[in-house]
Amino acid sequence: MNNTLNFTFHLPRNLHPRMLNINEASKACNLSPSVLRIWELRYGWPNPKRKANGYRTYSPHLVEDLKRVAKLVQAGFPIRQLIVDGLPQWPPEDELTTGKPRALTRVKELAKPTSRSDAGLQNDIFAALETRRAGLLRELIQRCQWQVRPQEEPLTYLAPLLCGITELERLERPLDEGEASDFHRIIQQRCEQLRQRCPADGRVVSIIPCTDQDHALACLVALVLTQRGLQAQPRLDGSRGRNSIIMVSNEAEHLPSEGRVAGRILLLDDEDPAISLPTLLDPSAKLPSWAM
Repeated sequence: MNNTLNFTFHLPRNLHPRMLNINEASKACNLSPSVLRIWELRYGWPNPKRKANGYRTYSPHLVEDLKRVAKLVQAGFPIRQLIVDGLPQWPPEDELTTGKPRALTRVKELAKPTSRSDAGLQNDIFAALETRRAGLLRELIQRCQWQVRPQEEPLTYLAPLLCGITELERLERPLDEGEASDFHRIIQQRCEQLRQRCPADGRVVSIIPCTDQDHALACLVALVLTQRGLQAQPRLDGSRGRNSIIMVSNEAEHLPSEGRVAGRILLLDDEDPAISLPTLLDPSAKLPSWAM
């Protein structure tokens, strides 16, 4: 006797997965409708179905993927890395479990350019740094040199580039050593080109790098101070002369605490009596007493 029981289930038609409109989907994944539209336009994803009237409809499965992407973006994964060829690309498990931050935070604390187009270029620099796309960074640098006013170049891309390279190193996600050196050279050369164009008749100060790795920072600091009215001269050979001496470094441990030094400037970190480059770049911040 066959005791096998066969069951056949018939789901009512009203139990099929409910489709969500764009407003409902955005609330479910904590992303604005405009972000969903921008991702769809730029990256080809998400690609929701359309009703006869053209309105977007999102399946529960698509909403779950959106939630996952939103969390990854919040954790610092660049959206360009997560959506490739119109499909989400999930990071390897080892990248998800290390717990190391991936997003640039300190460099994004830089003051924003007043021009909307310059601010957009600055954001593009941030994104290219986070995805470590050296080729794109070079293209953006060229665009900045063509489009940005010389007075705005330090804030728009020179400082973000230098600070971003250092922050990536601290996040243990450095650029290739050769690429980083090349960008340091580009920054150094451009800063010197711009500084030579700036008329300045104020107090003369010498900007001295603490190490060979601080040469680009010294040139950038000299440019910023010159644009603010000082006659700042980078002395990459370490000679001090008779002018006021400003020591600069990427790392606080390299800054001297004693000696004939008027001021100390760090790339990112604020440390009394040193000040940071972001503070120096902030047009609303007063120059320190040694610059008066």
